[in-house]
Amino acid sequence: MSGWSYTSPEHAKVVELVDTQGSGPCARKGVRVRVPPFAPSRCLTLWVILLALGTGCSKSGTAETILHRNMEIFDAAIELVAEAKGDQELAEAKLRKFIAQNRDEIRSLRVQGTEAMKKMSETDKKNFAEYASKERIKRQTKLENLARTYKDPIGILSLARLAH
Repeated sequence: MSGWSYTSPEHAKVVELVDTQGSGPCARKGVRVRVPPFAPSRCLTLWVILLALGTGCSKSGTAETILHRNMEIFDAAIELVAEAKGDQELAEAKLRKFIAQNRDEIRSLRVQGTEAMKKMSETDKKNFAEYASKERIKRQTKLENLARTYKDPIGILSLARLAH
């Protein structure tokens, strides 16, 4: 059986299964297996590093917190697109209203994020930017797939991206 590590993110959620039926007689009841806890996620690790280095804007305004809130807003915009189920006019109306309601917070998050990044070392900036990019790409892919169900996908994408 291959080994695993509490600290290696590449192997954090991998468990090797064994074919017990092919190994001989099977028990009538299943065999209990104890799975060790997962390794800390990169998100948690990055957050701890940022906190330890004091790179956040304030206790509640670390770069990780800012990113998390930004992604929540983007997720809400994506959900509005999903709820409209291909109705272009409805989706655009919902997105415009949502963006108007959240415009100040979106702008504030951009400023706070820029300030938090200025306080980071080059290595921390690079690591955080990679993490943020992965999070954004996951959501962007979901949004693009939803937008394909609309008659004007570019219009939907353009509006929804304003929430990010």
